[in-house]
Amino acid sequence: MPNNPLILVSSEIQSYYGRGIMEGICDYARDHGPWELLHVGPFSKSRNLNALKREHDGVIGPIPELLDKIKPTVNIMDRQIDNLPRVYVNDRQVAELANEHFADNGWQQVSYLGPLHATRWKRFKQVSQHRHANIIPPIAWEQYADKPWEKRHQMLRHWLWEMHTPTAILAYTDNLGAEVLEAAFALKKNVPDDIAVMGVNDDKLVCEFVSPRLSSVALAVHRVGYEAAALLDRMLKGDPIDQSPVLINPMGLVTRQSTQHMAVADRRVHDAMQFIQNHIDQPITLEKVASHVAMSPRSLQRRFSEILGRSPSEEIRRVRLEKAKRLLIETQMSLSEIAEETGYLYTTHLSKHIKQYLGCAPIAFRKRFQSDRYF
Repeated sequence: MPNNPLILVSSEIQSYYGRGIMEGICDYARDHGPWELLHVGPFSKSRNLNALKREHDGVIGPIPELLDKIKPTVNIMDRQIDNLPRVYVNDRQVAELANEHFADNGWQQVSYLGPLHATRWKRFKQVSQHRHANIIPPIAWEQYADKPWEKRHQMLRHWLWEMHTPTAILAYTDNLGAEVLEAAFALKKNVPDDIAVMGVNDDKLVCEFVSPRLSSVALAVHRVGYEAAALLDRMLKGDPIDQSPVLINPMGLVTRQSTQHMAVADRRVHDAMQFIQNHIDQPITLEKVASHVAMSPRSLQRRFSEILGRSPSEEIRRVRLEKAKRLLIETQMSLSEIAEETGYLYTTHLSKHIKQYLGCAPIAFRKRFQSDRYF
């Protein structure tokens, strides 16, 4: 292995996802280098030609023009290419997080916008079918992907206009989620009551600058780049590597206004869920919830079980945890303040529940979202 290897990197520099990967590669090169890094991308043909002429030592990409050259190469694309070792997002978990959120909030009708070859869509469709949700066919991606914005907007409006509501839509990226929100606004569809929308990436410059704000599955994009560089480093050293893909789990779900709705047709269960949401900072008992909707506790228990598959007590716990997660991600509130805002009598109870359900302590969870360098 040369002392200062030249590594060619092919990644979308204009996207949040691509930039995050490149930052991870840069950090690995700084921590374990020195490496010389050269980006090969769509913005400069002359730079690409010069890069491809240089004698390089490894590739993270891959780069189609160099596939026939025998150089260590790590694939960071969403599809397997030949027998290249691959580092990518665990799309199955992305789909499962989205489905779980939609199921918890009662959406029995779902759809998707994005490439149909993606594992993200295939797994989302599979788990949605498993819970007997009605799946509205997505837009044909080949007819959508390369169209100008005006044509895409027209196609989205037609798709949403014919869609029965309420429907929850998983978009392959935050940018596609923003396009759905624009089309829904043009049609005067109510978000999230008629259409709920969830993106993927948690690019805050997209999610926070749309109306309503966009829920999203947060990806550990920095870690994808860091692990890809680590794998390439082992290849450059001649170490044996495992050929199975390295899949990086998403950090979690960040809920915002675009999915904050309960799509439950049963009026009393809906009202009970709304009561829990509105009073989650207070001590809530089954008796209080049942009294609010003029039902006996036993009848409410049975109705929740039939419609949601969980008890009112489990719903109270779920809503407390969701709000606690949101406050950990979006604020710098102390644990005692978060406990007070979410109805926990003691901070220790909050910490115990977060660790039990999220697998880590509250502070570790907060760090994970503040920077995906935490791993």
